[in-house]
Amino acid sequence: MHEPLSQRLAHILKEAPPAGGVTVAMCEDSAAAAVRADQDGQNTVARRIARWVYYQSAATAKQKADMAELVAINLGSDTAQIIEWARNGLNYATGSARTRLENMIRSVGGTP
Repeated sequence: MHEPLSQRLAHILKEAPPAGGVTVAMCEDSAAAAVRADQDGQNTVARRIARWVYYQSAATAKQKADMAELVAINLGSDTAQIIEWARNGLNYATGSARTRLENMIRSVGGTP
């Protein structure tokens, strides 16, 4: 049985990392929690966790690109922030992720 999403998120948002620091696995677990929060309609929580992952030095380029995209998607009508976060993602994205971010920027009137 899975623990409730709110309990899983509380762990991510409130607990300090272990003495060894943040790991790639922690970033992956947190990225998955951000996606689940997004799927559950908890946009603010999803953005908060995604930003946390993005700013971790242990996060992989793919994790950073994916989380920047998730933040950008959940910004509503804040065009400037959408462009900023999509461009943040472009710093790390490759392939189809890069294309999605470029198209996102163009869709709100920006230039990648």
